[in-house]
Amino acid sequence: MKTYAPALCRLAAARVAMAGLALAAAPALALDLSQPVALVQTASTSFQVPVAPWNGQQVEVVRADGALQQQAFRIAGDASTRALMDTMRAELSGQGYEVIFECTTQACGGFDFRFAVTVLPEPDMHVDLGDFRYLSARRGDDYATVMVSRSAAAGFIQLSQVTAGATPVVQIVTATKSSAPQELGALLENDGYALLDGVEFASGSDELEPGGDIVLSQLADYMLRNPDKSVTLVGHTDAVGALAGNIALSRKRALSVRARLIKDFGVPEVQLAADGVGFLAPRFSNLQDQSRAKNRRVEAILTSTR
Repeated sequence: MKTYAPALCRLAAARVAMAGLALAAAPALALDLSQPVALVQTASTSFQVPVAPWNGQQVEVVRADGALQQQAFRIAGDASTRALMDTMRAELSGQGYEVIFECTTQACGGFDFRFAVTVLPEPDMHVDLGDFRYLSARRGDDYATVMVSRSAAAGFIQLSQVTAGATPVVQIVTATKSSAPQELGALLENDGYALLDGVEFASGSDELEPGGDIVLSQLADYMLRNPDKSVTLVGHTDAVGALAGNIALSRKRALSVRARLIKDFGVPEVQLAADGVGFLAPRFSNLQDQSRAKNRRVEAILTSTR
């Protein structure tokens, strides 16, 4: 691992509007980055910057020392991950950065590379394991990394910046837009579904583990404010065991969440349905324990047509 010493140099905040960036490969996008859906700022840290793809065992990194700022942006529309990355690359170049590594999906190392990179949690930052791009860049002793991906309805950008030589201050973690109930509602209405992040289950169990109250409260608030809307809770499992048993278990998980929303959060029964699909729709690989656990989840599907 290479280590670069900090220097007194601070990166200004990323430009809030990016327009008119001429690229030879594709027309530039005009992206409004003035309103991140998530912003995390940490003083005096060491951040691992990937500079090579997954090699079968690990991802080579360099250590960037300084103040870290991570932002996530949700870009409405159908812009491709290539177009999003082209625009971000041009923006960084305009600020004096030099790209030191760049890759796409399988060339990066797919699943293994994705989970070697620090990514802000859903729903603020979504990474489709079949379509993501990564870039790391350097300007002196400052570093910047970009991860882009998209869902069916929107593009997602994570910009991480490390500023060397920053004066240590109290750590600040700002509230994210997704912590507000209406953000989960917007996700349901724009994408048609939302992962209930924090709702987790032990392997083989339909009992809710602690930690899901925040997202359940958000969903309940949305349902109560929109009595004309209906949602189906869809349970999922990892790939351990037979399909029939996993479908039954996944439905029990969805029913557990439904019961909790009705009993503890006051959501009317008529607004909530529940079902399960077992391991037929994984979001992550089932080959490793850590990622397999992420497949034990419940998603909310907006079933209203108006």
